[in-house]
Amino acid sequence: MDNNDIKSSINNMHHPVVLLDLSFQKKLLKLIFDDNYGEFALNILEMLKEEYFDGTQIKMLVKYTLEYFHKHSLVPGYDTLRDVVNTKLQENSIVKETVIELLETIKNQKFSDKAHVVDLSTSFCRKQALKSGLIKAVEKWEKGDYEVIANIIADSLKVGEVKSTGHNYVNDVKKRLIRKHRKPVTAMVGLDSRIGGGLAAGELGVILSPTGGGKSMMLVKFTATALEAGLNVVYYSCELGESVVANRVDSCLTQIPMKDIFEFADAVEEKMIHIKNKGGNLIVKEYPTGSATVQTLKNHIKSLEKSLGWVPHVIMVDYADILKSISEFSEKRFALTSIYEDLRGMSMELGIPIWTASQAGRGAINKDSFGLDAISESLGKAQTADIVVGVARTDTDKMEKKAKMIMLKNRNGEDGYSLKMHFDTTNINIYIEDDKFRSVGVNNLPGLERQIKAVENLAKNN
Repeated sequence: MDNNDIKSSINNMHHPVVLLDLSFQKKLLKLIFDDNYGEFALNILEMLKEEYFDGTQIKMLVKYTLEYFHKHSLVPGYDTLRDVVNTKLQENSIVKETVIELLETIKNQKFSDKAHVVDLSTSFCRKQALKSGLIKAVEKWEKGDYEVIANIIADSLKVGEVKSTGHNYVNDVKKRLIRKHRKPVTAMVGLDSRIGGGLAAGELGVILSPTGGGKSMMLVKFTATALEAGLNVVYYSCELGESVVANRVDSCLTQIPMKDIFEFADAVEEKMIHIKNKGGNLIVKEYPTGSATVQTLKNHIKSLEKSLGWVPHVIMVDYADILKSISEFSEKRFALTSIYEDLRGMSMELGIPIWTASQAGRGAINKDSFGLDAISESLGKAQTADIVVGVARTDTDKMEKKAKMIMLKNRNGEDGYSLKMHFDTTNINIYIEDDKFRSVGVNNLPGLERQIKAVENLAKNN
């Protein structure tokens, strides 16, 4: 077999010449442009080539991205790329518009299989690099340049290895002064402004309170807020049935007491039209206590993407303490820490913020304040979370429909303070009193004056 035969055999290896299909290629570019997946963007740009992509527009985006990267050693963002496209294609408005339209599509897409995209694209590029190295080695074979051949193969195998030695404070000044775009998801007026606008992708928020303290009610409130903002929510329940959770959200959105919700189906249905018109949706999924792992939740998110064609903007887990650990541990505290670490990892992998709840110890029961030391079983839960908000309610507070929100941990702002809350669990009317905010419900829904008066009269009679 001569060199040409060997080259032909290498080229005919069962390796694809392009990265799957256009859908996969757009996912890969989004991961690169978002540049929030560790060192992945930098590593993959060292390996990528235009010919790995299909289609004129996407090849142009890759070309301009690689040119910018190799010139500045930086990953270009969406705004930068838009400027580059406008400059490069200013004389061809039709092509320019299609490329910018593709860029916007990539920016706005959401998907849940980020780890798969990272693994597959990295593997693909390394195989292509090795194939190219083998062809070069064959060319040197007849000349007997064995040391050169060894170096070619060694260099090919090193492709894709992490090259970063860390942040060079002096030389990397441009890199650190590029603003990272954090996209927070609203949770509650008065809380959002104190935690950087809400919880963002890769972040884990925890509501901490003792038994009966209102953990689940807070998660329902956050769900209702997101729906009013036109967002998609997935609510995982490990205690209550799916319909029970959904009725709680009904009550929070309409302000009809939970015990009366079935009497006012018209009001609820009208509210659903209102939410649908805004673009919001909610999936409530129940798992028996202690049966679901974080991997179970990830699998469900991926199935939603396939069946509904969307992934949520925010995930509620009610609650993490009663999930099942993926690994076996001799002590419960280690298992709990592992669950919270897996949840935060899930938030980073899927690019979706996650709120959950955690049990405070019996020392926090009937107390008007408590600290992180009240967290039960494992302090590792608090160490893993980005935001920890305590909810304290004494017996007197419950009668007076009051509570105190305690900012126990806040990576996005100040902590160590508390806020007075109105906390009515009959219709999940929860708000921070300092912000003079009331839940958006039937009071802001047109055509429901009759139902409002009926509810008020019913409450008086009872």
